[in-house]
Amino acid sequence: MTFLNPFLLFGLMAAAIPLIIHLLNLRKLKTVEFSTLRFLKELQRTKMRRVKITQWILLALRTLMIIALVFAFSRPALRGSFAGDLGGRAKTSMVLLLDDSPSMTTRNSGGVLFDQTKRMSVTVLNLLKEGDEAFVLPLSSVGGTSANIHGLRSTDQFTSMIDEMKSGEIHVTYRDAFGVAARLLDEAKNLNKEVYLFTDGQASHFAVDGEHGDSTDLFGNNVRVFMANLDPEARINVAVTELDVQSKIITQGKPVFLETTTRNFGTTALTNGLMGVYMDGARVAQQLVNLPAGGSSASSLSITPKHRGVVTGYTQLDDEFEPDNRRYFSFAAPERVRVLLAGSGDDTRFALPALGAGQDSAQQSLLNIATVPEQQFAATDLSKFDVIVCCNVRDFSSGESERLARFVKSGGGLILFPGRDVIVDNYNTALFRNLGIPRVQQPAQSSPVQQDQGFVSFDKIDLAHPVFSGLFEDSRKSARQQPSVESPRVFSSLKTTAGVTGNEIIRLSDGSAFLTEYPSDSGRVFLFSVDAGLVSSDFPTKGIFAPLLYRSILYLATDENSNPSSIVGHDVTARVRLREYAGQDNFVLRAPSGIEERILPQRIGGGIAVFAMPRAMESGIYEIRQDGSSGHNGLLFAAAVNIDPRESDLRGATGEEMEAFFTSIGVTPAQITHLPSAQTINAAVLESRFGVELWKYFVVLTLLCAITEMLISRARSSDKPAS
Repeated sequence: MTFLNPFLLFGLMAAAIPLIIHLLNLRKLKTVEFSTLRFLKELQRTKMRRVKITQWILLALRTLMIIALVFAFSRPALRGSFAGDLGGRAKTSMVLLLDDSPSMTTRNSGGVLFDQTKRMSVTVLNLLKEGDEAFVLPLSSVGGTSANIHGLRSTDQFTSMIDEMKSGEIHVTYRDAFGVAARLLDEAKNLNKEVYLFTDGQASHFAVDGEHGDSTDLFGNNVRVFMANLDPEARINVAVTELDVQSKIITQGKPVFLETTTRNFGTTALTNGLMGVYMDGARVAQQLVNLPAGGSSASSLSITPKHRGVVTGYTQLDDEFEPDNRRYFSFAAPERVRVLLAGSGDDTRFALPALGAGQDSAQQSLLNIATVPEQQFAATDLSKFDVIVCCNVRDFSSGESERLARFVKSGGGLILFPGRDVIVDNYNTALFRNLGIPRVQQPAQSSPVQQDQGFVSFDKIDLAHPVFSGLFEDSRKSARQQPSVESPRVFSSLKTTAGVTGNEIIRLSDGSAFLTEYPSDSGRVFLFSVDAGLVSSDFPTKGIFAPLLYRSILYLATDENSNPSSIVGHDVTARVRLREYAGQDNFVLRAPSGIEERILPQRIGGGIAVFAMPRAMESGIYEIRQDGSSGHNGLLFAAAVNIDPRESDLRGATGEEMEAFFTSIGVTPAQITHLPSAQTINAAVLESRFGVELWKYFVVLTLLCAITEMLISRARSSDKPAS
């Protein structure tokens, strides 16, 4: 027997009240001397026996009445196969978990698995009676808002809702789904609590990951779990599970490298499979794929963007499992890079022409360069630029250093060429502290004689850094095949250290750094240890000066979030640098299905707008477009959203894997009932369902005790002699 309100059982202590009253009312008889009347004494003994028996009966009735009343309020329920013979039925709360993941689009002899799931769900919901409640929980709603959890009482409403359901593209583990079901049933008041899982048995859904590796009892022993495992036919699948845009500097007309990983999840080898690469809707590359059963391979593909701005595309590898045949990507080739060159004419006289020389004929208009003398730097609006190049800027006020730090941290790029006029202490205390750059040391001044007698040169170059990608023919080869780079002669230089977060790109032969990169929130800083002139080195006269400076600007102007990608079911955050913006401009989010909705930036500062896009529910390209009076109309941002690679692994879970999963959530084998086909599902549920509430019987017993006690009390009163 189970009690639905067990805390009320403390009321059983009240059953002692009649006994206490009985004991308090016991009176000690006083002996009174009479004449010898033996027949009166015999009559007294007979009547006292009757009184005592009546008192004990009344005591028992009153005690039983209190016990029955407490039991009635505590709602006892009888469990067992014979419980239905009593004529009662306990109310039921059920949660239906419908697996609507991509793998449910496959088939078996009964048709599409998800269609079978919907039919079985309706069959179970037809068992609802008055007072029952049900929650229909598609896996795609787990992790969303509570409004996606449908709790209805009308079977017709459920049937209409389920008929409209379609399989989705979201991967959700059953651990998360059962967690939501447990919270719903904890709040339910009905005796019978049931969870129904309609699944194809895909192993990745039953995974016990490290986060939930320890056993957690989600349900009590009174919860029954019904599982309908729709075994699919043998499923073969080959998919591109990973796609990364490797190029960090992307420009129109230059190759962009894609790294892909392809896996064969089937039991047969793939021979001469054709993977195509599509960019802006047109096929631009293709590759043959040969994979053994269960094998995988990595490959590199090269594509060339034909225009500037946002570029989108996908790889396609066709087979019978359509949901993962495409894997999407996006990247941005900058339309224009706005550069501010700060410093005097003498300090920028080599850098300015070098930036023009670094561009080829297809990129002549890529850099938009503005120059400003050091005296006017404080009055310049930094938000109008992508990269700032400081050549021998003497010092920074606290306000200038704070503005420059905000510019970098919001995603801007900064290049520093310290010259002979630089006050190193000011850089250390004002600028570097705000940017998280370690302190540097003042270089020793060298005389012309020393310059002729001694200098240092390049010792080590990190050719794997993006600024060198494609700059040398063999820059992607091993270090033993490094190209010959004409090194400048360095006579004096700042003594810099990479610190914890810095990256030393070029090292000098004396062990000090020539070029170091420092990340700072969303932006980056390139710190050269020499000036951009001929004072401390002859760097501007060497062939590497112009391309290195040019590619450094392109690298720093590239947002690290310019190749955004996400997984279906996750949130996407868009960070966009606005070229022009007016307060009345509209921003529109376009989903892969073509549905458009207005979206507002969460914040706009320093020329950066941040958009929190809603939970992605489908794979494809999500776009943000700007339409307003600022004059800019068009595509601002594109994010590639793909299905979770785990959905491509269609392998079914073994019995041991399922047992380990249910053990991890505290469900015992005795609580699990495996449902057969839809034709016999009703009988299987009714045979496993049990529980009859007995409160009404205890109410009847309480009334019977009260009536009996009243009748006996009246009869006892009528027997008392009249005074």
